[in-house]
Amino acid sequence: MFEFNGKQYELKFNMERQKYVENTTKTSLMGEFASNQGMFSILTMETVFRFCLHECGSDVFVGQKEAVQICDDLIKEKGYGSVVLMIQNAMKDSMPFLFQAN
Repeated sequence: MFEFNGKQYELKFNMERQKYVENTTKTSLMGEFASNQGMFSILTMETVFRFCLHECGSDVFVGQKEAVQICDDLIKEKGYGSVVLMIQNAMKDSMPFLFQAN
């Protein structure tokens, strides 16, 4: 969970949301995670926000245009690494099965 412009937000992942991201970016989210040592492209980060950004206390996800703007503003304000870490933590919290060792 994080605050932006006085509102509380969170990134909410599930299989359906991950499929939206992968269909849009035409790449596996976990593949990009693994091949880039956990670092996502800006396009992937924006796409994650488009489909996974949720305002706390709301029943709906944030609109796509607004979500991309929030992502871009967060990258400029908090830095690329902080936003990547935010996405990584949300993935681990929402879908821990993606990170299980065999």
